[in-house]
Amino acid sequence: MSVPTRTDRDQGAAAPRPPGRTEWTRPRVVRRAFSVTGVAVAIGFFCLSLTPSLLPRAWFLQGAVSGITAVLGYGAGATIGAAARQLSLDTSHPGPWPRGVPWCWPGPHAPVSRCR
Repeated sequence: MSVPTRTDRDQGAAAPRPPGRTEWTRPRVVRRAFSVTGVAVAIGFFCLSLTPSLLPRAWFLQGAVSGITAVLGYGAGATIGAAARQLSLDTSHPGPWPRGVPWCWPGPHAPVSRCR
């Protein structure tokens, strides 16, 4: 009569996983800096929400309205900024050369250009 040891258990084949079951993975969290365009438009929307109105508002209602308009402004500004980056109107994206600029023009810089 022998007692199974840890090394005896490790030598056996691994038990197959049931089909369709995958191991749980942690969801990916994307942390990025705020969009400059989005913040600028959000500040504009926030300032517009503070303009005088003919409707009297309590302080908590004014805070809620200002917060909602700032969020909507950030969403609109971030969308505009993303569209501008997709259309290559913004040249501040990381990379060696801005997109949309013809760097391969023939001329005196040809020996040092990246047009190979």
